[in-house]
Order: sequence, then structure tokens, then C-alpha cells
Amino acid sequence: MTEEGRHSIWSVSAENQRLFSILFPSLWLVGMVFHIGWEIPWTTGAPGAIVRLTESIATTGVASAVLSMMILAAKEGIMVLFDWAAERRRKREQREEKGRQEARAQGLQEGLQEGRQAGRQEGVAIGRHEGREEGRQEERREWQAWAQRLLEAKERGEDFDEPPPSAKNGADPK
Repeated sequence: MTEEGRHSIWSVSAENQRLFSILFPSLWLVGMVFHIGWEIPWTTGAPGAIVRLTESIATTGVASAVLSMMILAAKEGIMVLFDWAAERRRKREQREEKGRQEARAQGLQEGLQEGRQAGRQEGVAIGRHEGREEGRQEERREWQAWAQRLLEAKERGEDFDEPPPSAKNGADPK
């Protein structure tokens, strides 16, 4: 932190100033109550009590300041660990999302390829079916036309020597 970001002789950061303002006096007050209740009654005379009280004020003040700074340092350490864990979690979530997106894209690509292949196969099957159907219809028309010509020739009494349609396609006429 810069010099402008620090306050008091303890060099407390601006964000921790309020917490320090609560911690330090509270710890000092608890320490003084302990010293007054424990040590002062055991001293003899006013001069001894004044010396003990002065010592208590000084030692309790230093101890309270040190303990307050330790608590603030622990708080800072916990915040650093929390930020580190949050950043690590955020990066993991980003990696997982990227993996999901890549998997979706790959799945989509594979799905498209499978769909195209299935479409081609279906198209070929439909084309074969339609081609066979058209071939049957065309053969039926040829046979019907041939049979019509045969009947017309018989009605007129003419000889009909036209081979059947199956002979034209290379099949054995019967």
C-alpha cells in the first residue's frame, strides 16, 4: 500500500481503520480490567499502585496494538486465500464451460455428418425405390401398348410378328 493508503502510527490500511478502531480499545480495556482486578490489589501503598497502573497501561497498550495488528494480518491472509480460491473456482468453471462448448460443437459437427450420411442413404434408397417404380410403370406401359397392337392386328386379321417388350431388353422371349 502507498503512504496515502495508511493511517495512524500503526500503519493500518484505510479499509481496516474502522476494525482497528474497535479492536484496539476493546482489547486494551479488557487488559486493563484484568490488570486492575488482578495486580493492583496485591500492591502495597499508593506509590506501588501508581507504578503498577503505569506499567499496566503501557504493557496493555502494546499488547493490544500487537494483537490487533495480528488479527488484521490474519484477516488479510484469509481474504487473500478467499480471493485465490474464488479465482481458482472461476478459472475451473471457465475451463468446464469451454469444454462443454467444444463438446457441443463437436457433437453438432458429428450430428451434422451423421445426418448428411443418413440423408444420402435415405435419398439413395428413395431414389432406388422411385426408379424401380418408374421402371415398372414404363414396362407396364410398354406391355400394354404391345398387347393393344397385338389385339388390333388380330382384329384386322393381320399377322403380328413384333417381338414382346421383354425381347427388346435382352430377355428370352417366351
